[in-house]
Amino acid sequence: MVRSLGKEVNINPPLTLGQLPDTPEELLKLDQVFIKSELKVGMIYVQEGQYNEEEILDNNDNSLLFEEFLQILGDKIRLKGFDKYKGGLDTVHDLTGLYSVYTNWRGIEIMFHVSTLLPYEKHDPQKVSYLLHCYFSYTFLEFSRDK
Repeated sequence: MVRSLGKEVNINPPLTLGQLPDTPEELLKLDQVFIKSELKVGMIYVQEGQYNEEEILDNNDNSLLFEEFLQILGDKIRLKGFDKYKGGLDTVHDLTGLYSVYTNWRGIEIMFHVSTLLPYEKHDPQKVSYLLHCYFSYTFLEFSRDK
């Protein structure tokens, strides 16, 4: 993993694995423990000037910049009938929205749980769907234009 990241970001000279004799073997063991072929990532959109959870979870529209960012992350896919890694999203009854963002990066299938693509329910002050799919993902990203 260390070598791969070093090559990807063009670090020259390459990253070194440490000076202790067992370091390379220990890093390889650690790398193998965390290798996953599937990953779900929660993606929350935060508009400029939003600072509290209630405002943030009320977002149900994307900005153009956020749409462009999602296109960089992966492909917008129709959930119903999707036959690859679902990441816990419903692909039969549209219960978790109509669309999501999916990619296969170096053999790792990644499903993004995008807050603005999940069903929006104004009458649900706790935003249960958002919390279940975005906040409780293995990995969580926040997209914000604030400095």
